[in-house]
Amino acid sequence: MRNTTASIKSAPSRTNRRKIIRLLVVATVLIMQFIHGTATATESLITTYYWDGGWVEHASWTTTLSEDQHIQILAWSWQPEFSPLHVQFDNVITSDGLLDDFDDGTINTSIWITAESEGAALEETGGVLDIDVPTGPTSTGEGRCGGVTSKDTLHGNWDVQVDFSLNAEYHVTPNTSASLCIKDQSDHGVDIWIHSGHYVSRDLLQMTHHIAETPTDHLAGKLRITRTIIIVAVEIDIKPGSYPNSINPKARGVIPVAILTTEDFDAIEVDPSTVALEGVLAKEKGKSGKYGSVEDVDADGDLDLVVQIPNTIDWADDVTEATLTGNLRAKYEGYPIEGSDSVRLVPPEE
Repeated sequence: MRNTTASIKSAPSRTNRRKIIRLLVVATVLIMQFIHGTATATESLITTYYWDGGWVEHASWTTTLSEDQHIQILAWSWQPEFSPLHVQFDNVITSDGLLDDFDDGTINTSIWITAESEGAALEETGGVLDIDVPTGPTSTGEGRCGGVTSKDTLHGNWDVQVDFSLNAEYHVTPNTSASLCIKDQSDHGVDIWIHSGHYVSRDLLQMTHHIAETPTDHLAGKLRITRTIIIVAVEIDIKPGSYPNSINPKARGVIPVAILTTEDFDAIEVDPSTVALEGVLAKEKGKSGKYGSVEDVDADGDLDLVVQIPNTIDWADDVTEATLTGNLRAKYEGYPIEGSDSVRLVPPEE
């Protein structure tokens, strides 16, 4: 039974939470939805650039990324013949702090994988990562590229930024760019870049689709991409009809858990096959391929979703709360959900 005095952790008011989620979906006219790889979380992505002493939002949208995103810093041109491109990068900063300030005099191979093509050259010198892309035609006609990719991947919420500095010829050179990119090995991700005198944000699965574009006369500045995972806080009731919610960790069987429908949330939107309590997934109903049942467990006139969790959870001895996770159905954007309720472990004789 739900303890009505306990609050859902990190939950804003239900009304505000619902409004925030719907506004992200409705108000962002350039939204793209992707299903790719091991994607498990829906998130809000924002690209920004530094202007006149503050960060300016350039573009924002919701998408679904995998959990193996790498940081990539690039200077590149994709035309056979072009003017020289010279870009310097400095101070790569993540949510965890300074990743690299390029002041070692040599590129740190424990952090970065380097890439140089068609005469492009990388050098760490003078406290910056210096990338030179020379002039003239290429042998392949596919352009030149130089840059670095992080060996480690990003997880959860993240915030990545980098300083940049360009040569004066850059703004009159078409089809060249300097960029901060967050992507996986299959080129799924997003970047913010400077292209022929413009800031451009782009989804890497739709290479020709620019999310936004803003003119700039800056030859130096900062680029930034942030990710915030959207989690819908839900109300749950462990062992509906009983309180305290006593659980014998040695007992076999299942633990019923209800996801409650409220004024601002419909539990029927939840995909029951994704629901787990403390990491243990809900039990399938026989061999039907169906999970859970729909019933009004709190007698408020609304239908709630009830799932059965196998009692195979590895409980800590001092546990007082259990957390449920899962996802909404795909047609409801697939957002992750999370909710908690109190538990009390009891010995077999109780």
